[in-house]
Amino acid sequence: MTALAPNTTTSGAPHALTLGDRVRATYAMRGASPAIRRNALTPSGHDLSAGAKVDPTCWAPLALEQVRDDIRTRLADDEPTDVIRSLQTWHVDFRGHEELPAGRLAGRYMTSKGFSEPVAFTRRALRQFCGDVLPGRGLGFLDALTRIPAHAKGGPSGAMLATMNLATFVRAADDLRARNVRLYRRDLGDGRAGLVARAVVSESYVTYSDLELVEALLSEPSMAQLPVLAYTSTDSGLRLRMAMEPMSGAPEVGKPIQMLEAWNSEVGETAVTLKGGLWTFVCTNGLAGFEPGLVRRWNHSGRRDRIAKGVPEAVDELRVRASGLLDRYTAALDVGITDAMAWMDEMLADTLSDERIERAKVALLDDANNAAPMGSLARVVNAVTWTAQAEPDLFAAEQVEHAGAKLIARGLQQARNGVIRVAEA
Repeated sequence: MTALAPNTTTSGAPHALTLGDRVRATYAMRGASPAIRRNALTPSGHDLSAGAKVDPTCWAPLALEQVRDDIRTRLADDEPTDVIRSLQTWHVDFRGHEELPAGRLAGRYMTSKGFSEPVAFTRRALRQFCGDVLPGRGLGFLDALTRIPAHAKGGPSGAMLATMNLATFVRAADDLRARNVRLYRRDLGDGRAGLVARAVVSESYVTYSDLELVEALLSEPSMAQLPVLAYTSTDSGLRLRMAMEPMSGAPEVGKPIQMLEAWNSEVGETAVTLKGGLWTFVCTNGLAGFEPGLVRRWNHSGRRDRIAKGVPEAVDELRVRASGLLDRYTAALDVGITDAMAWMDEMLADTLSDERIERAKVALLDDANNAAPMGSLARVVNAVTWTAQAEPDLFAAEQVEHAGAKLIARGLQQARNGVIRVAEA
């Protein structure tokens, strides 16, 4: 994918970032600075009042083919491979290896010609590896061991003790079935590229890739015409957001449009998932559906062709179902809350942390990022879903957005004559 556009013109004057710039910014590309990613989520240079037409110069969404091409490029760079063998052929050394940067543990597996080159592990891969061979909380014990310094009189270091403990449990395991250790080649942090284990999954795990998902989406003829509203790819998973239908031009500020959201994880974090939902331009808010009719999932098991066949069929169904969510959000615009702050506290107390609720309260009063009427149910929903953008983890962001989406159903159920009345403390 091309590099991020800077937030200035060639003359140095500020200019409005296009949606394409903002979409690119949500993908953590190599060399992209945090400042660029943060600024790219801030609309500038156009009227943000509710109902205003977005300046056409700010509407340059990516196409799904561009996402596909970017994934292909990254696959060529990463050289992903799978090593399927018993974990008893692996040796993990917490002391590291001379070919790896200091502080990175080293894993190697035995072949008929000797040990493989050293493999660095992500935290996820180490957790999955240890989950197969250690008792409960075993990894936490190894972590504690690695913090013990070497004894002044030459005793074993904590890293050596951790290595010995893990090796003992691996050798003692009665039945360690073959596992698929998913590898790719990455920058190890000191300018050198090396193998990294990013996941340890079962041998039966169906490795349905991000590329396969995008190609399945493109097999539905109209998908190539859909603007890509958000493209986020991390080490844990992929999230794609697209308009549900082709668009002839830019949307109105603050007016939700129907959204199709696609998820995948190549490392066992989530199933292949499609959701119907809503998206708003004013703050790139996403409101993914959570009801059974708005979500379709395929686990990474069984025949992979069922996913390729099911994805385009599910898109058609979600187009029908998502209209109901839009109707409920529209109704929420006309529902008032006598004390929105107190109602938000009550509804979210068992769902979100105090810190997240406080962020949502700030967003509730922020006219720059919330176009719904003050004091309305829709305003509360917007505030909660907007705070999801502050979450560094995709799956944590999804939990926050689901909490916001559930407020629509709960609020509409509680409303009487268009008002949710909150009892005074």
